[in-house]
Amino acid sequence: MFLGLVDLEVLSKSGRPQDRIHASKILPVVKNQHLLLCTLLIGNSLAMESLPIFLDKLVPSWAAVLVSVTLILMFGEIIPQAICTRYGLTVGATVAPLVQLLLWLFFPIAYPISKVLDWMLGKGHAALQRRAELKTFVDFHIPQLVCYDRLEKEGI
Repeated sequence: MFLGLVDLEVLSKSGRPQDRIHASKILPVVKNQHLLLCTLLIGNSLAMESLPIFLDKLVPSWAAVLVSVTLILMFGEIIPQAICTRYGLTVGATVAPLVQLLLWLFFPIAYPISKVLDWMLGKGHAALQRRAELKTFVDFHIPQLVCYDRLEKEGI
C-alpha cells in the first residue's frame, strides 16, 4: 500500500521488466483501496487478538501477553515494515495471492465497511501533485538523467 494506484499503473506500463510484472500482480488487489484496508485490518486484528488467547492456555496470563506483544511487534510490525520499505513491490507481488484469498474470506465483513468508507471519504485517493511539486520532482531528477545519459553515451 506504499505505492499509489498511479505509481503502480506507471510501473506496470513503463517500469523495468521485473517491476512491470510485480506491479501488474499488485494492481488488481489494490484497485479497491478501502476493501483492501478493511481486509488487512480485520486479518491483523484477528491475529493480534487470537495469539494471546492461544498462548494463555500454554503459559501464565502475564507471559502470554508479554510473548504475544513481543511476537506481534517484531514479526507483525517492525520486520515487515523494514523489509517492505526496501522490497515492497516484490513482497506485494509475492503475497498478492494470499491477499486475494483474504479479500474473498473477509468479504462479507469488509465489503460493507469499505462501502461506508467509500461513501464518507470518496472512492479514490489519487496522490496527484500540484504544479510546483511536480516541477521540484522533475528538477530533482534532472541531474540523475543527465548523468545516466552521459554514462550511456560513453558506453558504461
